[in-house]
Amino acid sequence: MYGAGYGFLALANAVSVATDMLGRTRKNFFVGVCLSTVRNAASTNPRVCMSVYFRVGLLVLGFVLPNAVSAQAICSVNDSVNVYWAKAGQQGGWFPATVIKVNENQTQCYVRYKGYDATWDEWVGGDRLRRVGAPAAPVVAPAPRPAPPASNAVKYSIAHTRARDRNWVFVRASPSFFSADQTTIRKWYTDVQACVRSVNLAGDVVVVANVNGSFRYWGPLDARQFLSSLDMNWVNTRVNKEITCRF
Repeated sequence: MYGAGYGFLALANAVSVATDMLGRTRKNFFVGVCLSTVRNAASTNPRVCMSVYFRVGLLVLGFVLPNAVSAQAICSVNDSVNVYWAKAGQQGGWFPATVIKVNENQTQCYVRYKGYDATWDEWVGGDRLRRVGAPAAPVVAPAPRPAPPASNAVKYSIAHTRARDRNWVFVRASPSFFSADQTTIRKWYTDVQACVRSVNLAGDVVVVANVNGSFRYWGPLDARQFLSSLDMNWVNTRVNKEITCRF
């Protein structure tokens, strides 16, 4: 009985040492307090039930060991790294980035892509990241959020005007804008809206084009009656600006 009890006491002491080595995070601190309490009780009463040691030992090992594995940092602040990105169903590639910060568990890195602004910053895990100079690692899955591919610059003529007691931003697009399905057009329209807002043009955004000789538009539903009364000549005579959008 005494030998077994001291054996489990040794197990608890070993786990306590491992906990101290992991550092004093909040979780590990409370584990250390628990082990210290059990150890002190056993020191004054060697007949403490062996089953208690066994259960506590398994419980703490189950908690500590996974944290010991995850505590290995996958990156450090200011590291130069390459981050994998792929569109769904397409072959991906590696993009250069710099690590800005690392999460508490050191399992995620917050990166900024080189040549892109902070709007593209994101958290990435080890499956999408490798340090510069490291051998390429197989990628298990595509990126959960797209990193920036090479952007395409598109120049638009703008009619920034006022009519029917409202401000309008008419964006003259190519006929191909209206060749897609409605879901894709909505997405493109949202992108154009964001571009217009980025240059501080106030007003309702309407994308227009001549398609096979017919005037087409995409804009606010509550202005359908007004917009359907227009034609491209009306827009062309009011063109007064140009903007460049990057998609």
